[in-house]
Formats: sequence, structure tokens, C-alpha cells
Amino acid sequence: MTYRRKNSLRLAGYQYDTAGAYFITLVAHRRRREFSRIVDANVVLLRLGEIIHEEWMATPSIREYSFVHEDYFVVMPDHVHGVIWLLDNPALTLPLRAASTISSTSNGCKSDSISSIIGGIKSKVTKRWRHETGSEQAVVWQRSFSESIVRSNDHLRRIRGYIKANPKKWRG
Repeated sequence: MTYRRKNSLRLAGYQYDTAGAYFITLVAHRRRREFSRIVDANVVLLRLGEIIHEEWMATPSIREYSFVHEDYFVVMPDHVHGVIWLLDNPALTLPLRAASTISSTSNGCKSDSISSIIGGIKSKVTKRWRHETGSEQAVVWQRSFSESIVRSNDHLRRIRGYIKANPKKWRG
């Protein structure tokens, strides 16, 4: 199957391994509502949602230069919102790095970038879900993800409010 390449939503020229906060949205494949249910404006995780929650919260134990917080994360029925902080990483602050020392994943993303972190989360969730369901063909995610660079404390406050209000606004 051939996929048409979409234009990138990423900010041209921005280094997505830069320390700071990133607001992330991941969407379920075909917007299937398999992650959670909303009951009286509260999120009730389904098994797949539990796996997503576990893998998101495990991110800092896998990549010590990242940080996540429960108050900046929600698993909705067909999508996920969260904030990931990239912390200062000494390997990233060197003024010059030889090209041969830049670590990358098999898809060409630098291993310390937001794209690599999200790819890792999505991959681990999919592998666990395939193992639990016994279906090696199970597809969990839509391709790619959306992100917004958090530019100020006020922006972060608005994002947190949006994440917290999301279950109350859900119309499923």
C-alpha cells in the first residue's frame, strides 16, 4: 500500500530535541473509540487506555531527559493529549557534534527528539496490545501526531485547562 506523504506540521528549522515543553496529541486509528469511555464527565480507561497511560507515564524511566506529569495528560475515547518536557541533556548542549555521534532511530529521527519519544510510546503500546489481543495485525494509532511548542507559562496553563476540561466537553 502506498501512502501519500503529507506536508509536515512541524515548525521549519526548529530543533525538536530542544529543552522545553511540548503539547502532544495522538489519535486512534480511524478514530476508533477503544481507549476509554467518558462517564459523567470522568474518564474510565479501557484496557488499551490503561496500556497507553502506563507507557506514557513510563517515559521518564526510559529517557531520563524527559518528564511527564499526570495533570497534563488525558486518555480520551479516541485520542490522547499530554505534555512532555525535554530537560537539559548535556549531550544536546555541546556546540558541535560530529555527524557520526548523533544517535538516530531506524526512521532517521534523532533518538533524543520528540518524534523519537512519541514513536517509542506508540510502538510499545502497539506491541503490548498485539501481544494481549493475539492479533499481530492490530493497528492502534493514526499516522504521525500533532504537537505544539509550549512558549510560556500562560500557554502551559491554558493547555492544562484544555486537558482537564476535555472529558467534560466530550460529546460521544
